[in-house]
Amino acid sequence: MKLDTLSPYYWFMKAKNSSPDNVTGLGLPVISVGNINTGGSGKTPFIHFLVNEIKTQYPNKKILIVSKSYKASLKHPQEVTPLDIHQPGIFGDEPCLLKSLVAADVWSGPTKYKTLEAALKIKQYDVAIIDDGFSHRKIKRHLDIVLFDVSRSRPHYQIIPFGFMREPWSSLKRASLVILTKLENQEIGRVNFYRNEILKYNENVLNLNFKSELKLKQKNIFLIVGIGNPQALVQSLKQQGYHVIKAKFYEDHYEFPLDEQNKIWNEYQKLKAESDVALVATGKDLIKLSHMEILKNIKTIDLNVSMSSEALKVLHEKISQLF
Repeated sequence: MKLDTLSPYYWFMKAKNSSPDNVTGLGLPVISVGNINTGGSGKTPFIHFLVNEIKTQYPNKKILIVSKSYKASLKHPQEVTPLDIHQPGIFGDEPCLLKSLVAADVWSGPTKYKTLEAALKIKQYDVAIIDDGFSHRKIKRHLDIVLFDVSRSRPHYQIIPFGFMREPWSSLKRASLVILTKLENQEIGRVNFYRNEILKYNENVLNLNFKSELKLKQKNIFLIVGIGNPQALVQSLKQQGYHVIKAKFYEDHYEFPLDEQNKIWNEYQKLKAESDVALVATGKDLIKLSHMEILKNIKTIDLNVSMSSEALKVLHEKISQLF
């Protein structure tokens, strides 16, 4: 972590985070779900989980989710409808996936603040959830949740360009809750190291349990995946007794052009001729696939999220303070 102070990015973020927040309140409670590193930490499945918890506790509350149209063509804020979930090239893969999962309105746009503002001009909501909002300081938030992926190695958690942290460890002081994710199959020493580092800046630390589930007769898998941390997924599948005989890893938010989908299908056909193998992808990748034969044959990994009763109690208390 001593390398952090050598990074210009570190000093930029330090100056930004030490200055007064340029926040604007928009008249409703705002929950931010974010992280301090680039890549996946489980924000989308946690937002799904969070919406379900709010709906269970407060079934009449109207929930808005705001997400960014990252790597997409959308130029102005727009609501993502059920008819739009297979158009990630327009709205972004995260907004489309969220809409396919959650019982809430989802809006997408190039800028989170302007997207939130546009949505509130159309409809009244009781609470807004900002996807990947921790570093978006313009919006005033009332519950700031940071997810921390413990499956990453220690060098990952150094500031850009030495690692993949968008903000220094000290930024965790701003969080209402820090939630450890991807704990499964991790060495207790690694988990405790990260927990102790976080406790230097924030004492509100909870655990979130992820379980990737795949129910197949075949044990051989051809895995295609374009997410932030695919190795944790591969390890989980191996723990369930599956053999990943071939895997194609793509960058996070990969768009899967048709020529690449044709290659995937051809490779799958060759593998299938040699053994009983299943073609498998995540839900995030599935919404970006359009090859008809792939869609007929592909199997999707389910991701189940849970918390201990003690952790849920803390989360519920934080939510209750919003209403």
